[in-house]
Amino acid sequence: AALDEVQKVVAVHSKQAEAREQVRAEATRDAEARDLRRTHDELLKALKERFTEMWSMTDHQTRGPQFEGLLNELFALVDLRPRASYSLESEQIDGAFTFQTDDYLLEARWWDRPLQPKELNDFTMKIQAKAKNVLGLMVAVGGFTPGAIEKHSHGTPLVLMDGTDLFAVLDGRISFAEMLERKRRHAAETGRPMLSVNEMMG
Repeated sequence: AALDEVQKVVAVHSKQAEAREQVRAEATRDAEARDLRRTHDELLKALKERFTEMWSMTDHQTRGPQFEGLLNELFALVDLRPRASYSLESEQIDGAFTFQTDDYLLEARWWDRPLQPKELNDFTMKIQAKAKNVLGLMVAVGGFTPGAIEKHSHGTPLVLMDGTDLFAVLDGRISFAEMLERKRRHAAETGRPMLSVNEMMG
């Protein structure tokens, strides 16, 4: 009887110890998650500040590579395994990344005017020369002409993002993953490569 009583006490103590350990483990995980979130938010804020500072740059040849670098840092921050710009024979690729199961090529343009159909044509040809399922993300701070969007609204491999879209991501109003997923789904359902953040959140 005494042995049974001791075993019961030990069992209760073990359960209490397990419960305390579980509480400690959950508290540790919560603290780590908060630290990661804080670090993520701080890095995102730093990228937004750099993006804002780029507007005052007058050396456009310097701003272009810096813009590409900022985008690739954003992709790394959200775990998209980015590849920095690289060259293939006479072809320049601004970057590449993987989102879910899809591989994307990046084209980054910081121009003072909206992109015309020709610029989208050139990028589409780069994508079509690669593997069958490769998609393309074109980020143009100055946006796109209606004609460029319309011309590429039929079976296009492109997803388009303008400066307003990018700022919304850097400002933390929408995650990059959600924005890209909604743009990609919109393109799949309608054929149109452009869905603005204002349309998403309006």
